[in-house]
Amino acid sequence: MGNNNTQQNKKQISPILGAILAIWFVANLTSQLVYISIHGSPYDGLAMLMSLGPIYMAILIAEAILWLWVLFYVVYKAYNHILSSDSPEINGTGQMATKST
Repeated sequence: MGNNNTQQNKKQISPILGAILAIWFVANLTSQLVYISIHGSPYDGLAMLMSLGPIYMAILIAEAILWLWVLFYVVYKAYNHILSSDSPEINGTGQMATKST
C-alpha cells in the first residue's frame, strides 16, 4: 500500500484541455488548407480577427492562454522527467532498491 501514495500524489493534467488544444490546432490547419486550395495564398488571420470587432481581443487572449498552457505543460513534464530520472528508486519499506547481477 505504500506504493499507492506516490501514485496518488502525482498531478494529472486534464485530458479535456489536451483535446481542446488538438481540435483548435487541427481546425486552424484545416481551414488554412481549404483557403489555400481555393484562393492559392494563405489568409491573413489578423485581418480576419480584426474584422470581428471588439471580440477579437477575447479570441487572442484565449489563444494566448492555450499557448501558455502548452508551455507550462511541457515544462512540467520535462521537470518531472528530470526529477524522476535523478532520484533513486525507493521500495515500499523506505529502503533503496538494489539490483543484483
